Amino acid sequence: MGRSDFAYREFSLLDGLHHGHVNGKFFANEVEKSKMRHANDYISEDIDTLLEGQGSHTSLGKEISVNKSKFQNLGFASDIKNNLSHARADSQLKGSKHSRAKSRKRHVPCEVGFAESVDNLVEPGNYLNFTKFSLEYITKEETSNKNVVIEPRFGGHQTLEQREKSFYARNQTIYCGFVQAPEGYRGTGFDLSEKDGEYMASCIVVVSSCIFGNSDFLRRPTSSKIGTYSKKNVCFMMFLDELTLKKLSSEGHVPDDMGNIGLWRIIVVKNLPYADMRKTGKVPKFLSHRLFPSARYSIWIDSKMRLHADPMLILEYFLWRTRSEYAISNHYDRHCVWEEVLQNKRLNKYNHTVIDEQFMFYQSDGLLKFNESEHSSVLPSFVPEGSFIVRAHTPMSNLFSCLWFNEVNRFTSRDQLSFAYTFLKLKRMNPGRPFYLNMFKADAKGAVSEHYRAPLKGEASQLQDSHPTCYTQRRRKGGVRSEPYMAVSADLKFVLLEILPTPALMAQGRELRIQNHLEMVHDCIWALNAVIIGALMRALKEPAVEEWVNDVGIAVADVEDLLRSILGRQPRGAAASNLLPCSFPNVDGVASRHAILLELEEKARRLNYVVRRGGGLRCAFERR
Repeated sequence: MGRSDFAYREFSLLDGLHHGHVNGKFFANEVEKSKMRHANDYISEDIDTLLEGQGSHTSLGKEISVNKSKFQNLGFASDIKNNLSHARADSQLKGSKHSRAKSRKRHVPCEVGFAESVDNLVEPGNYLNFTKFSLEYITKEETSNKNVVIEPRFGGHQTLEQREKSFYARNQTIYCGFVQAPEGYRGTGFDLSEKDGEYMASCIVVVSSCIFGNSDFLRRPTSSKIGTYSKKNVCFMMFLDELTLKKLSSEGHVPDDMGNIGLWRIIVVKNLPYADMRKTGKVPKFLSHRLFPSARYSIWIDSKMRLHADPMLILEYFLWRTRSEYAISNHYDRHCVWEEVLQNKRLNKYNHTVIDEQFMFYQSDGLLKFNESEHSSVLPSFVPEGSFIVRAHTPMSNLFSCLWFNEVNRFTSRDQLSFAYTFLKLKRMNPGRPFYLNMFKADAKGAVSEHYRAPLKGEASQLQDSHPTCYTQRRRKGGVRSEPYMAVSADLKFVLLEILPTPALMAQGRELRIQNHLEMVHDCIWALNAVIIGALMRALKEPAVEEWVNDVGIAVADVEDLLRSILGRQPRGAAASNLLPCSFPNVDGVASRHAILLELEEKARRLNYVVRRGGGLRCAFERR
């Protein structure tokens, strides 16, 4: 039996087990084979070298020979030999390509000196003493000529003259989205329920993200990293459209009675304002001061990121400590808008004619090439990596956000193209009225969030250059992985070997009578672990498998968070003697055995769904 055949059979067995159709002894034997086959994990430790086509595979051969008799007894000796030869062949093939291709830069997360606790944080007394003026917003357009038909637009119909005047930091009324249609016309979009609007109006500190058009997976903030104060006082808002919510619900992500999925408060947006989902996503990204009128601070995090730092610590580090009102990272590799334009056209990110029109307009209005010696004192880069933004809702910050949104509304949804032009023009037209922008190194985001590659759709296999490889830190002790995928394998093994087998969890299982649910989770994790290495190899070439691997990573991370909550465990680096269970009623986010069962059932359904999808994809090494 080949690996792919065994993997498919293993998935089918697991699916059948949950429906009571499989002989327990036979299934246990199959799972034991899976455990033995991956006991050495002979590929995972050398996978980076294998993928790069470098180095010797002597160590792999040694590991296999040590356990040769065990694998022969289980009938896997031939499979191991075949797969090792395939690995060597793949290594040679990758090596030949690697020698011709341009080597990609590696990025390592830099250290971020967060405060030790939120308990002693105090907002600086003069923090909001920035440039002061009053902004109001155009909410409705009327035409004096009734014979002229106006197509209602969410961003309105701003003239070039109005656009030019809007850059002055002074008391004024400007376009900034949410322009209502005249009477008798269809609404311009981004419609929210009255209940959601009331809740959003009460928020003071906001963390927000969005998924529109079913374009990504739901990634919950790491609950164990978020303090009690932030859980009670920070609004975690996830904007979805109805299509995305339906898809998430089918995968087990169902909002509770309060409308929450984990820490995320789900906000359903109806009547999307743009056909382009990327452009629709710019509404919550740039216009948080419009969506949350009472908020003083907001943090934006793209859906491809998973927040794993306390929001209050983020505010202190990126804003208060630097006396800034807006914080955004520079791009990893590109610093000049000329380079960004070429990259967008090379990867067909947007219509080339529209990109050229925008670029020529900016050049005619004074945009120059980035020169580090001349411009570094103004901006360290003209190209941002805008997946993570921290801002205070000051007049200047709000004005900049409106201006940047108006550029995206007028031209392309590629906001990297308009960032530098908008900032430099705002600064040029307001001498003596500073805008305190903190453009930090992109590597600092590794301490704030984990990065998952977005699902691939058509062209997305070309996006590797714009998706850095440094966000996801290795989830066991030993440093940083050089590839985001590898964290999925490490996650699986950590849950299997260091959480599920612990006496503390077993004791909690007996006390709460949740052993059956834990066993279902255990079996699913084992089945995924049996095939994940093969899937990682295939994910480099097959978009469907890459999407599945991303889904596995999210599901396993959610399971780990729940198990840690049940255990009340300390961080992974703690000594084994310190990993003691706590009194369960005191665990944050879990109030009763019933709540635990519901959470476990949701996680088991999610894992089973992922397992069945993997079975359909035959996620394992295939014979060639």
